[in-house]
Amino acid sequence: MRSALHGLVPLWLGALLAACTLLSMANAALAHEGAHQQLARANARIAAEPGEAGLYLQRAVLYRLHRDFAAAATDLQRAALIDPDLATLDLERAQLAAAQQQWLDALGLLERYLEQQPQDATAWLLHGKTCFRLQRFEASASAYLRALESLERAEPEVYHRRARALEACSTRGLERALACAEGGLQDLGRCISLELLAVDYESRLGRVSAALQRLTRLSAGARRQESWRVRRGDVLWDNQRRGEAQLEYRAALEAIERLRPRTRATAAVVALQEHATQRLK
Repeated sequence: MRSALHGLVPLWLGALLAACTLLSMANAALAHEGAHQQLARANARIAAEPGEAGLYLQRAVLYRLHRDFAAAATDLQRAALIDPDLATLDLERAQLAAAQQQWLDALGLLERYLEQQPQDATAWLLHGKTCFRLQRFEASASAYLRALESLERAEPEVYHRRARALEACSTRGLERALACAEGGLQDLGRCISLELLAVDYESRLGRVSAALQRLTRLSAGARRQESWRVRRGDVLWDNQRRGEAQLEYRAALEAIERLRPRTRATAAVVALQEHATQRLK
């Protein structure tokens, strides 16, 4: 969604990219190494280059992810002493504050950081989460929008988060949340989680026909229909069309009965069956 950069990369951006690379390396390492191995590697690098502020920042990330918050704070202090202008220092401080649910502290650090780095999608994502936790829902939705504008291609989860923030807003929350889900579908193409989110909002807005039409389109050609029948039933049930809903629940139970015994015994199918049966009582 962001246009490509042109011309030479400024020095501050080069420093920022280098620092972000260190953070990415630390996060990637978590998937491949245990805690002791990660810290041992970080300790060895620091021993070899004790004057490199970025290495303390990298180790602080590791400590934070392992929930050793005191050690993380100590390393951030060391990094600041070596290089007070380290590009992502305030961002990692905000990450550490958020990990400890110190949301007001995190917000102040993020606002200071974003004044200098207004295109940092990671910071805007954390800003959105922080504002949501502080029940500042309009600010949260705005932050997630800034994140979307800064990302080349966003994951569906970002649209989900923004929709939840919009839903919580007092002014036309559900309508705006539905528009967010629709915008995500326009940006990303077919995405089942965003389609189902849109169904939920359409149903809650009383737009039953739109929700049912969307479900019909999504379920077209599906070999198994039991879950789609239950979803249709739920839309009708929630909008006080109980007779039509029960027809859908019965159709779902009939579809379940046609499944192989092993499939019927799975937790997901049992849950569907129990839900449909309860609605028929």
